[in-house]
Amino acid sequence: MTDDKQIATMLDEQIETKIASDGTVTVKLLSDEQMIRDIEFAQYMIEFADNEHLWRKYGDHRAKDRSIAAEEKLKKMFMEGWADREMGAKAYGRFRLLLLYIHKVKPQV
Repeated sequence: MTDDKQIATMLDEQIETKIASDGTVTVKLLSDEQMIRDIEFAQYMIEFADNEHLWRKYGDHRAKDRSIAAEEKLKKMFMEGWADREMGAKAYGRFRLLLLYIHKVKPQV
């Protein structure tokens, strides 16, 4: 019989499921730290895009400052996963444009 503590730990963790093209299913448990990181990353994406929109559409200077702060945190979290800094910077540039496009913010040229 399994230990109650082990069951509580299993229920506390989130599951990531991937289905490959050949039909194989991979199930992976995500730690609480990973879930917190994913939630923070999503919050920074929204905060950056919303404040960038306010800055560009209405000229709100406080929104510009909030946008810059959120982008710094977002970029730091994004770049942590890249060993090659040059490739990471290129990927972040594309990610940033896509994020602004999704939120219907016209990027500055």
